[in-house]
Amino acid sequence: MDFFDKRTIHRTGIAYLLALCLLTVSVAQGEEAWLAAGGEWIEFPSYTADSYRDIFHGNHRENPDEIRGLLFMPEGAVGKVPAVILQHGSGHPFRSSRERWDLDVVAGLNEHGIAVFIPDGYTSRGIVSSVQQQTELSPASRVIDGAQAFLALAADPRIDATRIGISGYSFGGFVSIELAHAQLAQALLGEQRFAAHAPIYPDCQRRWERVELTGAPMLLMLAELDDYTPAHFCHDYTASMQELGYPVRFIEYEGAHHSFNYDFELAYREHAVFRECPVATVREDGGFSFIERLSDADFPSWGEYIITVFQECGTRGVHLGYHEPARDAALADLVQFYRDTLLSPEP
Repeated sequence: MDFFDKRTIHRTGIAYLLALCLLTVSVAQGEEAWLAAGGEWIEFPSYTADSYRDIFHGNHRENPDEIRGLLFMPEGAVGKVPAVILQHGSGHPFRSSRERWDLDVVAGLNEHGIAVFIPDGYTSRGIVSSVQQQTELSPASRVIDGAQAFLALAADPRIDATRIGISGYSFGGFVSIELAHAQLAQALLGEQRFAAHAPIYPDCQRRWERVELTGAPMLLMLAELDDYTPAHFCHDYTASMQELGYPVRFIEYEGAHHSFNYDFELAYREHAVFRECPVATVREDGGFSFIERLSDADFPSWGEYIITVFQECGTRGVHLGYHEPARDAALADLVQFYRDTLLSPEP
């Protein structure tokens, strides 16, 4: 389905239910490796929203969803343990060639007594992937999913709610960054906060009008040659956060492209991309705009808005694929970051 295709699968009727059943069966058939690695399904509530305005006004609770994720507990865990959420991006969390990486992250963190939780915001919503159709799920909904995953872990008696970190890939990396913003964290988590953030090749192409982070440490893990979510936007973001005194830094992996931790060869894809658009502004009321004269508040939905922005400044063409040196270095850096931030007495 093309990015501009405005057709949607309505979440009612026989066609939707059939699609959901087929997707559920397909995901179930691919669960064996995950369950064999010790994963257990945890169901939790979430919500679908068009914008941050819905979150700040509480309107997102009018559209509830029930989603789930796989929790991997360290073997022989005693007492409450820290945990890391791995938030998926545009691809399905359990139907991609990133499986080997995720299971290696699970093993690496479990070895040091850290649990890992991989939420699935797609299957129950009838979504296979949003790579070709970014209108499928709004940024606000993805951020809510990340926050609800935190609350599900915080309520689990085996997890230490004061030591929960969040990583994510691409759009999931964006979620990891956004949940470090105090206004969003307050709206979605109350007085609780993430203890650490480690976004991987994230989208850094938006800035809050008023910047206030929670103060938790953040490590941005970037691909030098990324032409999907270009690293230079994250360079600028990191510098601006450091100037304000926040503990934010980045590591850039030389020679790597977007999706360097996926097990497929480097390839060119005709995916939609916004790298030529201006940096978006996020306002205090929760609205935002890529282009000053185009505010999301002027459109009936996230989908209609982002299609219009793409017509204004979007383009196509990205390079994606495996890069072994970056993949191996990033795995070690990720595990070490969470050892440093979640295992210390005061993370």
